[in-house]
Amino acid sequence: MSTMPFDPRVVAFGVLWLALSAVATAVWCTRRRYAGFGRWLLADLALFLALCLLSLRPNAPEWVSVVCANAILVLASVLLLEGARAYRGFPPHVWPAYVVGAATIGVLVFFLYGVPSLNARAAVMSAFLAVIFAMTATTLLRGKRDGHERNED
Repeated sequence: MSTMPFDPRVVAFGVLWLALSAVATAVWCTRRRYAGFGRWLLADLALFLALCLLSLRPNAPEWVSVVCANAILVLASVLLLEGARAYRGFPPHVWPAYVVGAATIGVLVFFLYGVPSLNARAAVMSAFLAVIFAMTATTLLRGKRDGHERNED
């Protein structure tokens, strides 16, 4: 039975990520009046899980280290978008993003098993993440939320 050695960088990154998740949980619990923090916390934890699954790459099957990890990464990015929309006061649910995310995972599976192409998989995931993160950024940059005005004293 072979065991996987621990990489100190991965362990340090995991500990740091969990500490930041604990801070995000504390902020969410104390500042529940701001919508979106709960979704951002879930996205943070999902991103941590995705990165842990991606780090298993040489020792785990591809359906775990590629498909499941990227599916969780898609979910985390859509949760970030929903959190930004809730924070700005828009309806948070963005069902087309979930549909496009599911299609992205389907294309990723096709380029993993049907026609193996690492470049195509990277291009598909990069394009999806670029669009979702651009939507998240534009949502967050759309004006000020009530109660967040800067004091220019």
